[in-house]
Amino acid sequence: MKKIFIDPGHGGADSGAVAFGLVEKDINLTVAKLLKKELQQYGFDVKMSRETDIYVGLIQRANMANEWNADIFISIHHNAGGGDGWEIIHSMMSNKKDKSKQLAELIGREFTAIGQNARQVSIYSKESINYPGNDYFTVLRYAEMPAIITEFAFLDSNDRFIIDTSEEQEKESQAIVQGIINFTGVKKSEHWAKKYCDYLRANGIVIHEERFDEPATRGDVFALMARMMGYKE
Repeated sequence: MKKIFIDPGHGGADSGAVAFGLVEKDINLTVAKLLKKELQQYGFDVKMSRETDIYVGLIQRANMANEWNADIFISIHHNAGGGDGWEIIHSMMSNKKDKSKQLAELIGREFTAIGQNARQVSIYSKESINYPGNDYFTVLRYAEMPAIITEFAFLDSNDRFIIDTSEEQEKESQAIVQGIINFTGVKKSEHWAKKYCDYLRANGIVIHEERFDEPATRGDVFALMARMMGYKE
């Protein structure tokens, strides 16, 4: 099982980019939570640097991933500066550069597939001035596994219209998931309840949606009971 460490950028007093009513730290966290839920459905073991609106130090974020022995480190961010399109920064350090770049390329391909533009230089690494030969970004420098930072959209330009709804944020998380799937080669494991769903269908019960992990409403229960008693649509 692959261990994926998700780092929702910023948090607490550090809001990140703020524009047009959008707050980066909140969008980062929303996308990260969606990402965690979707990755778990594929059988990944997932841990996050924060699951609430708190500040976590940059070195601490990387150390959390290191102590957990994560296989992949992904820091979720959204951009500012009036630009357009996605970019992904990958580690430049020799022990993890190739894998980090490969992961960045695979996720970037999925960002483009859902309609986001790729910037002119969309995938790159950045060298530290103070630590030559090491990454400029602290989380990439200290994370010991393949590590990337995703910047999906600019919040302070018209680019915000590709990320300003919950549906669009879910698309972003799904694109990251698909990139990770392509990187790891992991296939989605069958849900434990699917065999029961298949049995009911085989015995004449009409099931329109396979919502295995969502709570059933009273309406759902009444509909199921009625169908079991012979009710026909």
